[in-house]
Amino acid sequence: MMLVAIGENLQRLDKFIDQNLFDQYSNVDWDGMKGVRNLLAHNYFSIDAQEVYRICADDIPSLKQALQIIRSNIF
Repeated sequence: MMLVAIGENLQRLDKFIDQNLFDQYSNVDWDGMKGVRNLLAHNYFSIDAQEVYRICADDIPSLKQALQIIRSNIF
């Protein structure tokens, strides 16, 4: 459920910031992170548990780091 919340919030954030900001952090698959929300929310019978684990283990740390940098630059 946290991946759903992350995806929803990234979609909301996308409306308020310049796309160039996301482009500065190319190590994050922004579209993929937003798309995971749709997959988990609408195609839950075809969810691959190993892929969800991989996302949490491999992709969330770089997303967290990028968001921390963005946040520190904004405030």
